[in-house]
Amino acid sequence: MKSRSYNPFKLSKKIDPIALPKSKWKKVKPPRYLYHLSYKNRYSDSLDLKRYSIAKEGLWGIESENRGVWANVQYENVVTMWPIVIDGYECDGDWGHFIENSYDVWRIDTKMLKNQWYLDPVMDKDECNAYDINQIDYLFTENTIQPNALRLYSFICNVKDISKQTFFLSPVEEINKYILYNCTYRKKEIIIEKT
Repeated sequence: MKSRSYNPFKLSKKIDPIALPKSKWKKVKPPRYLYHLSYKNRYSDSLDLKRYSIAKEGLWGIESENRGVWANVQYENVVTMWPIVIDGYECDGDWGHFIENSYDVWRIDTKMLKNQWYLDPVMDKDECNAYDINQIDYLFTENTIQPNALRLYSFICNVKDISKQTFFLSPVEEINKYILYNCTYRKKEIIIEKT
């Protein structure tokens, strides 16, 4: 059976990204941290705008065109993270450069949320077999991820030799400070309004 194309980041508003009825979604308890990848933009001004927008508003859930938030369970095996696993076909061979320059990593602290998580309802066995991946590595929630549960990281490749490549996450301090300041300021604003 031919695998269908799957990319929750590039869906048209006219297409329902989730054809599987919600009654068939499998609820799961997520690990403490999940990792959502967003595409970096080639133009630094729009990249900053996108980053600050997420830092202020969070990752939108059901109200977004994607109908929710997709997240990876791990980051240690970078090439199996979604959407890297499919975007890798566009890579010209320098994985380190490709990954460092293509993605932002939003770490989600699930302990700070009350979201219900599910196994990715779009990912099926055929998809997993086609990309040699495991469905349990991909989760989904309909709920918005509030900014206070997010921290932004960038991939850093420690070796350019593909056979020895490993990646680590480097915090993007400017955005993370903005998130902390914004969340602290909002809490103070709410307390002042109540008194």
